[in-house]
Amino acid sequence: IKKIIALSTASQLGLIIATIGLNQPNLAFLHICLHAFFKSKLFICSGIISHNLSNEQDIRKIGGIHKTIYLLRNHFPQP
Repeated sequence: IKKIIALSTASQLGLIIATIGLNQPNLAFLHICLHAFFKSKLFICSGIISHNLSNEQDIRKIGGIHKTIYLLRNHFPQP
């Protein structure tokens, strides 16, 4: 799970560099702050999932986890 989350950072860094190239440093800084906040939240949740599944890293074996881990419901509420 953590590798999937980490790979999405590369595209976000490209957007941040493009924003700096467009002479919008304030927008780039805002993007960095928001990205860091939400990415840290995702990493915490992936750590919770990995810990509760005895360090299982195979994404194919993790289906249906929302039914068993109540702490994730507080971080990512569903309507």
